[in-house]
Amino acid sequence: MEDETVFEASPDVAEFYRLLIQRFPALEDVPEQKRNDLVFCPWSQTPEPSDRHIGLNLRLDTPRRVFDEILAFGKRLHLVIYDPQSGELRRLWRRREGRVTNRGSQTLSLRTIVSARTE
Repeated sequence: MEDETVFEASPDVAEFYRLLIQRFPALEDVPEQKRNDLVFCPWSQTPEPSDRHIGLNLRLDTPRRVFDEILAFGKRLHLVIYDPQSGELRRLWRRREGRVTNRGSQTLSLRTIVSARTE
């Protein structure tokens, strides 16, 4: 993303990054014998830390269960998934009585995670 300042900083996006790297280590921290283990580390490029947006570049043959784990982190933090390849935007939490049951609106992408929090 070229201008990340269009998004407000969010502790939820920073926490998402922390959980992500804790579960799936940075490429530079992966032992040689684990380099081809996509459940251990699915990255084609290590995500850069940010509290506004995080780009996720996963290898094409990443198993579905890895995506499910990533989505679970986003759901826990009430993020929204945006997939730029399909243009799909979807919430990971439920609405209750016509109101969103989260602390704001943020966007998560399998390519880019951005915070677009509204109060």
